[in-house]
Amino acid sequence: MDRVITLLLGIAVGGLVGWSLADFLPKDQNHTTALETENQQLKQQVDQLRQMIVGGLYAELESLDPEELPFDASADAELEVAEAMSRSKDTGKILMVTFGANWCADCRNLYKALRDEEVAAYLDKTFVMVNVDIGEFDRNLELASSLDVSLNMGVPVAAFFDPAGETIGNTNEGQLDRARFFTSKQILRFIRDVAERGRIAAPDAL
Repeated sequence: MDRVITLLLGIAVGGLVGWSLADFLPKDQNHTTALETENQQLKQQVDQLRQMIVGGLYAELESLDPEELPFDASADAELEVAEAMSRSKDTGKILMVTFGANWCADCRNLYKALRDEEVAAYLDKTFVMVNVDIGEFDRNLELASSLDVSLNMGVPVAAFFDPAGETIGNTNEGQLDRARFFTSKQILRFIRDVAERGRIAAPDAL
């Protein structure tokens, strides 16, 4: 999704970093109190902005067909990834683990492109797929870290593993963060490049 929204959500969900401008200035009591008040006001403004963004994103979801929503907040993600790794090993297929959320338009568009008939046929022969919900950047973060997945550039982020469980690569550098603009043809080239060359590049760079 848009990196600005990602940053704002990250700040608002995690809370502003525990510092005040007063920490870096002389300890004049009146000056310090004024700065602390400004800092508290800033925190409130960020929280209000977060509520506006999240409210708008979730309102949009209400109009969508549930079939268009790829991420299950109630799923046991660790179990699903473990089972997918087992299927990858048994079938000799590549494992693709995608981290994202239903409020993310780029995540939904990637899912839609992966369901395209031609793309889905290739995936079925070559990949084992699993989606992991990250909530509002407050869910399954330890799982992401354990798979060397970074969410710093936003979502969706995909990680790829060979049947032996070895990492092929990931999109930590933001290769998929503009997925809403990619066509199914571009996504097909992207996953073919991963499977056949072990290369991970932005779909519009191929």
